[in-house]
Amino acid sequence: MKIIRVVITESKSLTLLGLKWVIGNQPDMKVVASINTVIDALEVIKDGADVAILDSNLPHINDFEAVQIVQKMGCQVVVSAQDYSQDILSTAMQHNIDCLYLKTSNPDLLPQAVRCAYHRDSWIDPEISRNLMNYWANNLDNSNRRRYKKGRSNYDSLTKTEVEILKLIACGYSYEEMAHKCYITLATIRCHTNSIYSKLGVNNRVRAIIKGIKLKYLDTSDLKDIDVEEGFAALLSKK
Repeated sequence: MKIIRVVITESKSLTLLGLKWVIGNQPDMKVVASINTVIDALEVIKDGADVAILDSNLPHINDFEAVQIVQKMGCQVVVSAQDYSQDILSTAMQHNIDCLYLKTSNPDLLPQAVRCAYHRDSWIDPEISRNLMNYWANNLDNSNRRRYKKGRSNYDSLTKTEVEILKLIACGYSYEEMAHKCYITLATIRCHTNSIYSKLGVNNRVRAIIKGIKLKYLDTSDLKDIDVEEGFAALLSKK
């Protein structure tokens, strides 16, 4: 089993201990350093690390300067933020940061983000998905609502299976977890995801969720696991 070497940066000592405990208890992960300065983190990453969890509150990370340096060193990145904001999401998208974790979320979600980052997949915190849905629900005026009809002619309509997978993406599931939940192979999940991205004209989870909200494939109820499970059960019963 490949062990993922993880560097954790965090400005608050107590939070740092908690993150170290969560990652350290994963059978496929090893914490190679847990520190509270960017300079020290970069020195450790030079010696070898697969994924860096970077606290957005640290200097040079809130403007994503350090993130770009870490990426150029061949290390994947999970940005850890205290709270959701449109600014941090927009900045992350501009700098191609595909893995965003909120510290206020369930700590068990962090290993999912790390695994996705390691495999160069994107991952978005479910709480960010909820905020995105609420934001677009409150900011789409009537003209935009008419413009973004589900499956409008500018886009190929998603299949029922693709809609259910989009819901799982919004819930923060990794590809492996989606494959297990859907009783299909990892390769099939990747194929469906690529099809979703192609049809929606996007290239990562964040943009897929935003477009899914605009096209009314997603709403806040889709972030409840029971709804997704029932959707897949219905699909499987028809096969």
